[in-house]
Amino acid sequence: MNTNMSDQFQLSFLAVGPGRSGTTWLHEALRHHPGLCLPMNVKETMFFDRHHAKGLSWYADHFRNREEEQICGEVGPTYFPVAEAPERIKQASPGCRIIITIRDPVSRTLSGYRHHLSKGRVIGSLTDAVQKMPNIVDSAKFSVHIPRWIETFGADAITFALLDDIQSRPAHVLRSIYQFLDVEDVAPPPGTYDRVGVASMSRHRNVARAATALADWLRSRRLYGVVEFGKALGMKRVYRGREGSMPGLTDVERAKLLEEFEPDMQYVEKLLDRDLSAWRDPV
Repeated sequence: MNTNMSDQFQLSFLAVGPGRSGTTWLHEALRHHPGLCLPMNVKETMFFDRHHAKGLSWYADHFRNREEEQICGEVGPTYFPVAEAPERIKQASPGCRIIITIRDPVSRTLSGYRHHLSKGRVIGSLTDAVQKMPNIVDSAKFSVHIPRWIETFGADAITFALLDDIQSRPAHVLRSIYQFLDVEDVAPPPGTYDRVGVASMSRHRNVARAATALADWLRSRRLYGVVEFGKALGMKRVYRGREGSMPGLTDVERAKLLEEFEPDMQYVEKLLDRDLSAWRDPV
């Protein structure tokens, strides 16, 4: 697909997150499906939030490897909490179908905190981190963000995938997503169901922060190959520590998050007609 075809470019689906809710697993599964075309050489283009000013031609060029029978889509977890994203997507591709992944908001917040800690973006306690990056908490405000997506695309154009189900019965979840996208049910390659995205503490915060900033700069210029080459060389191991070295939640932090997220948990329970009382279990 060349850039002068961008006016005809249509996105068929978007998995919008939020982050730390199974989106990396979903990307790994979908990118191997022969009927789907995902962006070349990168998981997240961040077009509908950070790079929208670059224009649709810039975005469409990520799918220039599309084969004739394939439909285009992306797994973009940064889009979920962005107020402008649904309408931007709707304007670009009115028939786009939306996949929203959902995770227990307390554990998702902890995972987001650990993720940004490992990247060197924040330091200190969870409270300190949220003061600097409120999105760590705000991204899991399901009762705030989901209605916006439903209002823009309609309930029939949206499906939900819970991390609880991805962890317990991934094949079933993937099959339901294939059905939603109206593509053939094919088995993903071996290893797709393995756990991914485990964060570890940064041993050298300044180095981690600089490496993250450099990777973001390279991605903004679509130099994805350089980023992937750095990963292949094991650059993360230079500044990352051991798995399991990340902080947990104190009882006070957990109680505060449970109180803050109670409206969101109730909203998801009602939306999906499902008992999610396990989310409130402090264990």
